[in-house]
Amino acid sequence: MTCINSSDTRETQRGALLERSNIELKDKQRRRNITLVSTLFTCIVMVVAITIVCLNTSHIDNSCESKFKSVISNNSFQQNSHPRSITIGDLNNDLWLDIVVSNSGTNTIGIFLNYGNGTFEQQMTFPTGDNSMPLSVTLADFNNDTYLDIAVTNYNTHNIGIFLNYNNGSFRNQITFSTGVSR
Repeated sequence: MTCINSSDTRETQRGALLERSNIELKDKQRRRNITLVSTLFTCIVMVVAITIVCLNTSHIDNSCESKFKSVISNNSFQQNSHPRSITIGDLNNDLWLDIVVSNSGTNTIGIFLNYGNGTFEQQMTFPTGDNSMPLSVTLADFNNDTYLDIAVTNYNTHNIGIFLNYNNGSFRNQITFSTGVSR
């Protein structure tokens, strides 16, 4: 029978434990070094990129002198039209943005077709109903014919009106949908 010395066994275990600790420590140091090097590399790349952009970008004078000119004659708006809301969109598919306005004072919507040269046609108006008080307008293709139609909220008559676009400068008479009495 062989006799095992317990002090030898403890020394062997202690040596194995120290060796494992050294390996783990070296692994941690290696990971820390990799992180440090990659962070340093990223910072250097950012500094170089910013320097290149700054040196190659021409400096633009940001002063702005916009001068606006009236493109709609003063007689286009009635004194009592009380415009409440506008929206823009290409109503006649000519690639120019037209203007639609809700005129709460005259119970109409107004359309200004864009000529494409900075001017607009005289306002065409379409009635929204007696005492309807249109407040808000928006555009969408409600009947899938590729032409923008007009929707309007009519405050006093508690409804939403839809004007379907015929794409010839005119719109179908308003179709209304009740929203119910809310007051």
